Amino acid sequence: MLFLLNSLAHPLLFWEAVKRLYRTGGKAVAIDGAVLFEAGFCPLLDFLLFVDAPLDHRLERLRKQGLQEGEIILRVKSQKFLGCLRRRASKVLSNDNSLESLKREVSQAVRDWLFPEIEYGA
Repeated sequence: MLFLLNSLAHPLLFWEAVKRLYRTGGKAVAIDGAVLFEAGFCPLLDFLLFVDAPLDHRLERLRKQGLQEGEIILRVKSQKFLGCLRRRASKVLSNDNSLESLKREVSQAVRDWLFPEIEYGA
């Protein structure tokens, strides 16, 4: 069933991203998703920011979302391309701190990518 759902959804996601990229004049589109590799997005990417978290943090977050252990195991097992995305990433951030800290790191990484010639103060 998951394969069928993915085979229907991935092409739609891909073409929606292409459409949005076209509307921006090819400047930038941010895509937040764990299916970038499976959906065939990687060839489109100039910059891939991979946000990782230790397994114990991921498991605890899933429990807090109300998922049962069986659902958590299935979710983690379905994330088989994380290593590929991590290796393909332009930058890897660790999501093992506060949300505010992660937001700052993501913002800085995006600024560094879009405007590498500008030096930002601390």
